[in-house]
Order: sequence, then structure tokens, then C-alpha cells
Amino acid sequence: MATRSYLDILDVRPLAKTSRLRYGPLETRGVPAILFGVAAIVLAAGASATLRKGATMLPETLREARLFWTTIRPRPTGIAGRFLERRRAMIDNRSMTALIRAAMPDAHVEILDLTGTMDHFNVLVRSGTFRGVPLMDRHRMVEAALAGARADGRIHAMSIRTEILE
Repeated sequence: MATRSYLDILDVRPLAKTSRLRYGPLETRGVPAILFGVAAIVLAAGASATLRKGATMLPETLREARLFWTTIRPRPTGIAGRFLERRRAMIDNRSMTALIRAAMPDAHVEILDLTGTMDHFNVLVRSGTFRGVPLMDRHRMVEAALAGARADGRIHAMSIRTEILE
């Protein structure tokens, strides 16, 4: 007598073929839909527990969910694929700090991710390079340092504050 596994007994193949998840403009089918549904349940449970603890980990949880989703969804091709690839690109605080310090080596940089999606930032730059430079030109210096990340979509929105380092 041949042994049967739980997968044979439960026969999840029809479920995998017919599963569909749709959220706004996003739609996925099959195993990715099942995985995303399970992840959403786990995320909801984690978010609920996190909110009870003061919501200190919520941005990290949302970031992990977004990273999970970007790894399981199918990749579109053509013009839409190129557009979505640019949109999907993210930048972390360490990379942003490195870009700013490349332009202003003495800079002290503080970055706050405003939405948890890693593309809306509040940036504070303190540097001696700003001494004698008007405020708008300071902001232009920071914008120039991050121009590449702005151009490829890794930074969508950014609030800049500059201070002269004493």
C-alpha cells in the first residue's frame, strides 16, 4: 500500500488554481493569492497586537508586508513593467545618508520615513558647508545630492530642514 501525504489527502491543487485576491487595482491568482491572504491575516494580527503596544513597530510591519508583496507578485513586462520597476525601487536611510555625505562629508543627517513605504521622507541635514549659504541654496544642495534617487523614483516626497553645524 502506497503512503499518501497530507497534500494528496487535502488536494490543494484546485484551491491553488481557483484562488484569487483582488485589492483595488492589484490582483493575483493561485499560490501567490493564498500566500498573500495568509500574510494579510498574520499582518492584521501583528498590527492589532502592535497597536495595543503603542504602534511603535507598525511602520516596520508595513515595510515588511510591502517587501513580501513585491517578491511574490508576477513581474509585468513592456512599458508597464519598466514603469512599475521604477515605482517599486526603494531607498533606505543608510543609502540616503551616504548620498548626502558624498556631497557634504561633514554632514550630520537625520532621516524619518514618514509613511513606512520608504519613499516619503523628512530629512534634517546639519553641516558646516552651509555656513554663509542662503536657505534655498542649502535645500538645493541637498536636492542635488539626492537627485539620482529622486529621478529614478526611490524618493517620491521629501521635506528638507537644514542647519549650520557649529
